[in-house]
Amino acid sequence: AEINTTYKQWLTARREFSAQSRQTVAGETPLLDSIAKEVLRLENILARQSQVFKTAREIPSWKELGENLGAREAFINFVYTPKYDFDKQLPGANITAFVLRGDDKSPQMVPLPGLEDLKKLSATKSQYSLAAGGAQNNLHMMNFEPLRPHLKGIDKISYTPAGKLHRIDFGAIPVSTEATVSETYQLRRVSGVSDFLVA
Repeated sequence: AEINTTYKQWLTARREFSAQSRQTVAGETPLLDSIAKEVLRLENILARQSQVFKTAREIPSWKELGENLGAREAFINFVYTPKYDFDKQLPGANITAFVLRGDDKSPQMVPLPGLEDLKKLSATKSQYSLAAGGAQNNLHMMNFEPLRPHLKGIDKISYTPAGKLHRIDFGAIPVSTEATVSETYQLRRVSGVSDFLVA
């Protein structure tokens, strides 16, 4: 009975996190951070109470992920980690995309340093603009352009956002003046790496 209650609480917290993360809000989101911590706390409890749950949440190997990708398919795992100087946490974050293609044995690591300043962007459509006035401060330059060389010949992309990237509509990012990511690729967003194999 206790594990069922915890599991329901975890599902509710995950739904709440998804709902909050879809809202594009400028600046920090203390509520989103607190919900994320609650989801993690409940996951840790469930992992201790249920071996089945623990196994299901374990991150699969890149080899296992690659075996589930088609020849023209890619999986992108965005990783959002705090910055540290030895044991001292610094402001900001390191954001990296790990791109695994169906024809790769291991992922390519693509740093996305521009996204570290995401909180400085206005929560408007200008984030997605290709306007020359903000050439270096739009999501096309900060997010898609670094990924472009690794997506040649790719038709389908599965991806997992992280941290502030939950607030970005990845599909709405322009790849050119004529098309967006979702108009160029078949997109599938999954909540976690392990969820990709069962989505």
